[in-house]
Amino acid sequence: VNALLQKFRRGNQFYSVELLSGLVNSFLEIETQFSGKRDEVVISNLRRDNRNNLDFVAATALAHFQLGSRSALIANLLDLISAQLTPLLEEFRPVLSQLVKLIGPRYGLVVLKARQLLMPSEVHHPDDKDRRIQIESILSTVNQIVNGKYEHLHPEERNRRLRPLIDQSHALEDILFDLFPLIPQPRI
Repeated sequence: VNALLQKFRRGNQFYSVELLSGLVNSFLEIETQFSGKRDEVVISNLRRDNRNNLDFVAATALAHFQLGSRSALIANLLDLISAQLTPLLEEFRPVLSQLVKLIGPRYGLVVLKARQLLMPSEVHHPDDKDRRIQIESILSTVNQIVNGKYEHLHPEERNRRLRPLIDQSHALEDILFDLFPLIPQPRI
């Protein structure tokens, strides 16, 4: 009972993280030995280093020779992580970082899926101060002040100038609400 409680000590989702990370790590234990190397050389070195434990060598070689099905399984696990465990993606960063280090065309699908999961967290997001300055500068170009009066631009020109704001990949609401003060409502 105590062992079961220990597995779930951080909740169901973190148990899922530990379980899936363990499966990926077992894949990595075998495949990092073969990554970027010829199979014959790796197996020869394993036999030389493990003369007293040829069962280990046989199990390692057998697992590696099932790379196609094991890669498909890992790719499916990465799809599962992407679809259902995205909020916990940071917890998977260590194993994903190890997966992208695998070298060779045999690992292409697994490496691609791991990179796809890592990419959103590696993209630089500007901080709020920089975003606010950028938004203010774009908004200031929409209307021009001539002789102390606002002169409105032609709608097509205004849309062209606002296009960088419209096409942004970041949410704008948090900054926009700060830029435009609330208009007090009249009391009824």
